[in-house]
Amino acid sequence: HKGRWVAKGFQAKPGVDFFSTFSPMGSLITVRSLFAVAVALGLEIHQADVPQAFIQSLIDTVTYIRTPAGVSFDARHKDGKYKSDVVRLLRALYGLKQAPQLWNKELNRVLTNGLGFTRAESDSCMYHFHNDNGFVLLVTEVDDLLITGTNQRKIDEIYDYLKAKYKVT
Repeated sequence: HKGRWVAKGFQAKPGVDFFSTFSPMGSLITVRSLFAVAVALGLEIHQADVPQAFIQSLIDTVTYIRTPAGVSFDARHKDGKYKSDVVRLLRALYGLKQAPQLWNKELNRVLTNGLGFTRAESDSCMYHFHNDNGFVLLVTEVDDLLITGTNQRKIDEIYDYLKAKYKVT
């Protein structure tokens, strides 16, 4: 049996609980372009999935949430201990309006700062990397990645990095 704690995002108030929700999605044209490049050059296309992606990103605002019925935590207060059914979130949770945007910011930071990719100006879900060993193209679709390129060493580096950081499959 498996369960997932989901926030009641429908109760969130714009400008109070969150300020922006925009998260880009890779366009069908971009995905087809990646496929066309791979087919034309006879390259492999790799796919990676980031499990539980939204909870991988830190929240940029102070957010409190009620725990599910029957769950409480011991909390410390200057007057002693007490039981609490309200907790502060440190990471995004499924159901939060801003969770997709926070994940996109986290993934962009990892790809650009950690792996040296450049975000395309034409589609913010397309990333590219080029050096003397070849190129790599990467398209994001929320928590899925499509990767192709002539630089197999860089592709292996991407997988190793993402497996260590997010346990991608």
